[in-house]
Amino acid sequence: KAMPKGSLLHAPLHAMINVDFLIEVAFATPGMCVLATQPLTSQSDLDEKAFIFQYSLAASMDMEDRPTVWSSAYEPSSLIPLRKAASSFPNGGENGFRDWLRSRCVPQAGSENYHSRAIPLVNSLLSYEPILRACLRHVFAWLRSDGIRYVEFRTTFTFPYRKEGEDIPEEGHSDWCHVFREELARFQGTQEGQGFY
Repeated sequence: KAMPKGSLLHAPLHAMINVDFLIEVAFATPGMCVLATQPLTSQSDLDEKAFIFQYSLAASMDMEDRPTVWSSAYEPSSLIPLRKAASSFPNGGENGFRDWLRSRCVPQAGSENYHSRAIPLVNSLLSYEPILRACLRHVFAWLRSDGIRYVEFRTTFTFPYRKEGEDIPEEGHSDWCHVFREELARFQGTQEGQGFY
């Protein structure tokens, strides 16, 4: 933190988020669900196969006893409430789920597929307004506390963006950009955020 610095160029937003913070925000956000494109029943499935988040108020309130993503009876791409998926995780329940999720979001020694595993997972969370806002505030404050005054963020718009409380995604990503600008202006309006670009 004491080293002189001023700018951070070509900074991928998905890589700037503190994973533990992101996991906490996901669990604290009502309506968060998970889905996989196939059942995740083996260790190689857990290590490699697609797993993402999606907001859905209706699916999160579904109390039917459906198979979760960890079951061979899971229907691919069906939404499972996050807390249900976490508590039913076969390797240690919610604590094991959190550890597994963390491992999917950070580079592992000897792993060559970090980007294909982590980017879709993190971006699926950043595609829901309340999580995006919380993460932007967190990243702006963290960067500024580290002495960085200018940042060039990079992101990929690979997931449909949902406004708070909306199951139906927006067309395009102009609302995502609006939220980014709004949170940046809010941060720049604080004492901490003065001179941050």
